[in-house]
Amino acid sequence: MPYIPEVPVWRPGVYQIETTDPVLGGAPNRTTKAGLANIPAQDLADRTLYLKEEMEALVKTAPVLVTVGVTGDFPTINAALMELSRAFSAYVPGGFTTTIQLLPGFVMEEQVLVSGVNLSWIDIVSVSAEVVIARDALTATLGGDSTRFPAFGGDAGAYLPRIRTLFRMNATGLASGRDGVRLNNASGCFVASGKGVQDAGACGLRAVGGSSALITGAIFSGADEDGILANYGGRIAANGVNVSGATLAGIRAGAASQVDATSVNAAGCGEGGLVALSGSLISFLNGNARRGASDSPQDIQIYQGSTIAAAGATGGTNATVNTVSAAGIIYR
Repeated sequence: MPYIPEVPVWRPGVYQIETTDPVLGGAPNRTTKAGLANIPAQDLADRTLYLKEEMEALVKTAPVLVTVGVTGDFPTINAALMELSRAFSAYVPGGFTTTIQLLPGFVMEEQVLVSGVNLSWIDIVSVSAEVVIARDALTATLGGDSTRFPAFGGDAGAYLPRIRTLFRMNATGLASGRDGVRLNNASGCFVASGKGVQDAGACGLRAVGGSSALITGAIFSGADEDGILANYGGRIAANGVNVSGATLAGIRAGAASQVDATSVNAAGCGEGGLVALSGSLISFLNGNARRGASDSPQDIQIYQGSTIAAAGATGGTNATVNTVSAAGIIYR
């Protein structure tokens, strides 16, 4: 039994048989109107095959790698994300990875700002050991906060692409408000061990408003404000991170936030390694919080009913350890 031939093309319409048309069967031919009775069916068949191929192209079931750079598949990270996010991942036993690879010489002269979208199935990796972020390109705000211009930002329940690249922010343009990573309003991110954002113009990473970050072993050193900050119910898993050399605190937690920070390097920070405020909790076992060469009361600080677990930590404290006070308690 013969079948109508199908071509994957979007027809602008489906042919309507007129009362004056001879109703003829056989192979359809739009030019000669042979097999006229089958032309509407061909129109529908062509459209269906077109849509089928389009949908199959959008469902990713195998690893995908795209490159970003002058000679890459895309000129910018955002261009790659826009194309990849048109697709959706299907369940595959064992999973698969979709990867954006930054080529040698690529400079990040853009911001990756995500709102209400989960992009956690996309990895950002690089060929080079470090990738430069051009600080003067950070000009857009996030989530209505007119004072913050992050390189990577998530808002309204977004989840950022997984950061598997070590970035370093350069000193061009203004430093004020130029966070490495900022998460607002129940957003989230993952940063791989040994990766992150160094020398941020403001905070290395901020998680506020119920946001969360998994950054075990990551690097957020040299920030012009806090290395990492959790505020207003923020939650950061930061064991083994490097937040040394921050201008303010290495780790700051405020407004009932929590930071897990075992074996962290928070040395050499201007306001001390740890600051816990307003009922917050920092777990800082076996870490280094010294501002200088010897212990100082600014190294580990509690205020307003907060808790710091600091067994095995290096650094002085602003309160008597193992003693409850209005400021809270430091366990040691």
